[in-house]
Amino acid sequence: MDSSSERRVRILSRHLTSLTSSSTALPNKRPGDEAANPVESSFFVTGDFTPRTNEQTISFSLHKAVIEGDASPLEHLNGSFMRVGPNPKFDFTNKPYHVFDGDGMIHSLSFNNGALCYTNKFIHTDAFVRDAKQNFSFSVMGEAMKIAETGSMTWTKHTRGAIGRANTALVSHNNRLLALFEQDVPYAIDPVSLETIGKVLDFGTAPFTAHPKICGSNGDMVYFGYINGRKKGPFCHYGVVDCNGKTLCSFPITVPAPVMMHDIAITSTRSIFFDYNNRYHSPKELMTGQAKSMYVVEENLPARFGILSRYAASDADMVWIEVPTAVVFHFLNAWDEGDEVVIWGCAASSIDLDNLGGDESRTSGGIMTCWRLNVVTGKLLQTFTIPNPTPTGINSMESAVDFAQTNSTKIGQVSRFGYAAVFCAGFQVDGVIKYDLQTFETKTYRFGGKGLFGGESMFVPNEFGDKEDDGWLMCFVYGDERCESALEVIDAKTMKQVARIAIPARIPAGFMLNGYPSKETR
Repeated sequence: MDSSSERRVRILSRHLTSLTSSSTALPNKRPGDEAANPVESSFFVTGDFTPRTNEQTISFSLHKAVIEGDASPLEHLNGSFMRVGPNPKFDFTNKPYHVFDGDGMIHSLSFNNGALCYTNKFIHTDAFVRDAKQNFSFSVMGEAMKIAETGSMTWTKHTRGAIGRANTALVSHNNRLLALFEQDVPYAIDPVSLETIGKVLDFGTAPFTAHPKICGSNGDMVYFGYINGRKKGPFCHYGVVDCNGKTLCSFPITVPAPVMMHDIAITSTRSIFFDYNNRYHSPKELMTGQAKSMYVVEENLPARFGILSRYAASDADMVWIEVPTAVVFHFLNAWDEGDEVVIWGCAASSIDLDNLGGDESRTSGGIMTCWRLNVVTGKLLQTFTIPNPTPTGINSMESAVDFAQTNSTKIGQVSRFGYAAVFCAGFQVDGVIKYDLQTFETKTYRFGGKGLFGGESMFVPNEFGDKEDDGWLMCFVYGDERCESALEVIDAKTMKQVARIAIPARIPAGFMLNGYPSKETR
């Protein structure tokens, strides 16, 4: 990149820094605050996670924004690269806050033959609208996990009803973009303007997972939802809709207690649940000392996979297969091999949802793990792991991996390659790893340098390629002194940098990515 282009990027970045830095969180004076004890500010409202409250639309040139590498391979791209994450509109400094409770904000970077457009918008959930009307906000999980410190239950009077923030993930299906939060229904989003269209009740009123799976072969969307807060079951439900949005099946799933199940895996014929005994506990249980946290993994119990025919009429034929205790938040893929299923995911021994961030935490991520199960005998046949990448020395923590994914056309089918974010300390990601699921070899790409972090990387296929790994991994990164945020583009085949593209706005760190095709390719 020539010096004149660099100067243009720096001038634009400095100008927009003054705009975004003045957009601070709104004052958050809540009932009960004066009587409650203050707490230390959450890791997730500081640093790269510091919220922003302004909304912008900025058009700019792909080639003029390149600060490393060569963007010419991306000239033909058309569509939008999106990321959703928690971004509280109200100030939570010295107030209980959990990252799961932040208002959803979408950031979109659209590509149009070398022209780029950045847009960000809050998602107007019922909870977001309620907070705006009452002019304050509580974090439900934050308050619950800090009850012993604050000594306050006032928040329970002001958080009844809607709690969903649509901040966890995005999915594109049947020409719709949906924003997801696993204790709520989806919200439909305009993919161009990012305006909130409204709640989607096509799948019923029960909670809808943050991670439905879109079948790579026929476009079915397989979903489920776990239901907390009930005294009696059902505590889970399941459904399938086809590529045109027609419901093919929908029914309850029997589990013995309210639990958190964050993800589901599918093969071309089966749906795979994972109950890792992450039990839900009510605010009353927390206040009376019967439980230490809202979600606690019962490590004395084995985990178990539940395997069901995709188009089953009920859960009567569910096959539950016990496996060694593990926690999996994100699966990479799964496929059938006759009477057997092969499942890949990022497994950890446990998880502490109260302490996901900061250097004292080693709970964000696990190790790439494979399970081979026989559905007829109901037995675990084999399990093994692929070692994590060597720590860089930037932080003292051991490496861990999560946010696993594969080429979306391979979901539910045999795939050779997978990818995952490399966590180097708590919730900080300093690279992405590629797995060869046949040879078990790995290649790791680091963003490069102390203080440079990213998040989930999404595989974007090259329409002119003919191999499974022909494409790019894209990820928003933070900490490059030349810009507030950037898009890192990596060649998925070689795991080498293609380009780093300066974005003329600050994008706080967040959760999951999604690609939305242009009208021409939809």
